[in-house]
Amino acid sequence: MKPSMRAKLDHLDTRLAELNSLLTLEEATKDMDAYRKLTREHSDIATVVEQFGLYKQAEADAKAAERCVKILI
Repeated sequence: MKPSMRAKLDHLDTRLAELNSLLTLEEATKDMDAYRKLTREHSDIATVVEQFGLYKQAEADAKAAERCVKILI
């Protein structure tokens, strides 16, 4: 994966965590326009971040498998 793409996905991962925190605050619903913007942004990036998490896990699994093969050889 290109470093620029990974950086963007890492940023989205961080942003999703921020949105999760903001949406759990009690005052999040005091301004409904702002709340709608936050929930819309959350909805827009959640699936991408989820898939990126699966990609990172697959990447880690592949590296672990490579280490095991090297040990066995």
